[in-house]
Amino acid sequence: MLRRVRDAEPTEATKRHLAGEDLVRSDPRYAQAVYAMQEGNWQEAERLLATLESRYGGSPDLRRMRLSLALHLSAEKSSPPKQRFHLEMLQTPIIRLLLAINVGLYLMLGALWLLTRSATSTQK
Repeated sequence: MLRRVRDAEPTEATKRHLAGEDLVRSDPRYAQAVYAMQEGNWQEAERLLATLESRYGGSPDLRRMRLSLALHLSAEKSSPPKQRFHLEMLQTPIIRLLLAINVGLYLMLGALWLLTRSATSTQK
């Protein structure tokens, strides 16, 4: 007869599987590997993961971690390098000239605004 799932006892294979997962997660190297991945320290995570795999074999947690690590590494390789703004750009003559013209224009606009404002207030 069929037993209800709630009343069913876990099989020995399930018990061994769950005990193995607890062993992997209780290993301090597992926490270190997770932390290394969160920090983006991929080489350290790879080293710790290899150590854990040699000890715990085909743990599902380790397989998921290996896939996640492979995903991060492939994404990092395929993304373009970040470009940063360098102050050396401001030292080129054309940029300096354009900045000076821009400052001059804003000063002239400010002066015109003040003049029109004072002219309208004296007319009242």
